[in-house]
Amino acid sequence: MMEPNYAVFRAQMKDLKSDMPEDEIYQRYMGVIEPGWGVQHTPAIGEDGMYHYLYITERDDGKIYIGKHSTKDLNDGYQGSGYEIQDGPKLGRTFKTTKLHFFKTSDEAYMAEKNIVNASFVNTPKYVLNHVGGGMSDKPDIVSAFMALPPSNAVAAEQNARRVVMEVAPPLKAVRSVKGKAWSFSMLEIKPGEVLDYLGPKGGTCKVLDDWNVEYEGKKYGLPALDKLLNGGIPFCKNTLNSFKRGAMTLNEIKAEIQARM
Repeated sequence: MMEPNYAVFRAQMKDLKSDMPEDEIYQRYMGVIEPGWGVQHTPAIGEDGMYHYLYITERDDGKIYIGKHSTKDLNDGYQGSGYEIQDGPKLGRTFKTTKLHFFKTSDEAYMAEKNIVNASFVNTPKYVLNHVGGGMSDKPDIVSAFMALPPSNAVAAEQNARRVVMEVAPPLKAVRSVKGKAWSFSMLEIKPGEVLDYLGPKGGTCKVLDDWNVEYEGKKYGLPALDKLLNGGIPFCKNTLNSFKRGAMTLNEIKAEIQARM
């Protein structure tokens, strides 16, 4: 199997423009990734005794997720930290993960992740499961700040990243509001009176009351609270929008469809 040219891959990524059509961006990635992208016959261990690598996880519908992972065990089964990956198995999704490229340090791997999982890549929800740019943090405002820090070892980099988060990150509520993650029912185009199905083992239905609340067995709940109630005190899915569906689509799939139209 032909080994991919990682230098060519990175070069093509630098040429991406934010206004490119999704199809063109996706083909640029897949054109370099195939065939045999990132098959590492001899994984390289890092300077600190751990493996630091980028990986690609492909969902059964063809959507892809690219991320960075550090581990001492290459068989730890890690497939990604995004909620699309974490919640997928509960929703009947299957995934295939391939290690792309190994690095000597965690810093170098994060640098590569930032370069590849850039704004153009993230802004292709039709094909991509990543929701934020690559780098040290899943908070969009932190990535560029972290990457401006001087080179350091992995431990110092993580300490610096935590400092940057504390100093420049806006409150979580503000980030959610700016990024549109706290979606109301009206934003999801769901009207009061509509019925939602619960996907947890217990099943059940609830009725939408207003923008933020539903009715279940005569009582009023927010979705996260009802999710925990129906699943024995813990959420069925990390992202509550994956725990409920309207018709054939989960609320998260409805959100993705609306975002694709924006």
